Amino acid sequence: MRVFGGNIGISTGNSASLASGSISLNTPIPGITFLYSDGEFGNILSTGSLASIDTVLTSTSPEGPSGELVFSVKQSSNRSNSGSVLMRLSHSGSEDDPRVGVGFALNEPILTPFDVKSKQNNAEGTEIFLRSSRPDKGANLGDSAGSITFLIDSGSFNTGSKEQFAISGSIAKIDSEVTEIGNNGVAGHLKFDFWKNSSSQGNLWRMGYGADPSIPGAFGSTTSGSINIVKDSLSSAVRPSLTFTQTTQTDAEIKISSHYTAITSGRAFYVASFTAPLNKGAIIDYILYYGTTGSRVGVLHLVFDGTNTPQITDTAASVIGTGATPSFTVDGTTTVGLKVTSGANFVFKGLIKLF
Repeated sequence: MRVFGGNIGISTGNSASLASGSISLNTPIPGITFLYSDGEFGNILSTGSLASIDTVLTSTSPEGPSGELVFSVKQSSNRSNSGSVLMRLSHSGSEDDPRVGVGFALNEPILTPFDVKSKQNNAEGTEIFLRSSRPDKGANLGDSAGSITFLIDSGSFNTGSKEQFAISGSIAKIDSEVTEIGNNGVAGHLKFDFWKNSSSQGNLWRMGYGADPSIPGAFGSTTSGSINIVKDSLSSAVRPSLTFTQTTQTDAEIKISSHYTAITSGRAFYVASFTAPLNKGAIIDYILYYGTTGSRVGVLHLVFDGTNTPQITDTAASVIGTGATPSFTVDGTTTVGLKVTSGANFVFKGLIKLF
């Protein structure tokens, strides 16, 4: 059936194909096609097609069929065909999980409830814009430019207004805040909020230009919580560390890391890698301990000139407990190893400040 008004037309599918039982799985069943005609198109259903809403039969059983709803739109690069798939809607799995796929061709799997795919000949990747404004202007200071909230949808939480649900069911929120408005644009902060319970929301992290109030004229970040850097099995060769780098100077790197090792007397264990001209030396706050029988704390100071073996001084307290007094010597030039004399079976723990 075709319905036309002026140059715009709507064509609905032919039910004869349904009655024949000849429909193949995963093949579009004609639904509604939106057409434009000026009398010059050879095949109005393809050349004149602007968009269509079709269905796809994906499976059949004695209980009935299942399928997808498919939205297709004419491509500007190929106007002679009827269009390509833009969006697909379906259910998936035994619990009928909803699926919305944008940019997927027929037979391509849609893996999550909302799945987006784009193919472009550039390095940008898939982009999502959250656009916000007030009716009469862009924004006021303090406005949010958009947010994403992670919630648990439970009947005990989903009561009352949207605001109440957003509080009681929320786990975390990625938010934004407008901090500056000028003729050349706006500036703002990205915020990470978390909930302890339904009445306690906290801003854990804020980042952006001026986010560090101690240095307002620079990019920065602030956190209201603690930071625990964990060394896991995937990074077993890397020590937990923090690195401070000033890119305008070649010798301005400062690195803080930790080191732990059980000592075999006379064996060198490597605690730092010096890279000239970035590094000039290191300060290592350490403790040596041997079970409950003895321990020692101190500070090692290493100086490095990029060529010769680093020089070392050891400022330490007396050993607590019994046993020999361990001492350090240095080994290596660019990769620095410490050797411990009379330190067998001691454990070394150190906080390394590489400068």
